[in-house]
Amino acid sequence: MISDEKYMQIAIDLARKYSNISFPNPPVACLIVEYTGNYKNDVIVGFGYTSEGGRPHAENKAISNVEFKIKE
Repeated sequence: MISDEKYMQIAIDLARKYSNISFPNPPVACLIVEYTGNYKNDVIVGFGYTSEGGRPHAENKAISNVEFKIKE
């Protein structure tokens, strides 16, 4: 599976897992991936999902949770 497809599937699974929380808003999940240039060492450095009532949004939570892993 290509890296993009893998991360999209993780985001979809995360959105499904928390779909009951965001109702009546749609379930949304966001991943932030640190890209290394070769796909082998990519790392999820932040993620989030839409909270109860639709706020905060998944993207805001993902950005707030970013923690870089890869060291050069």
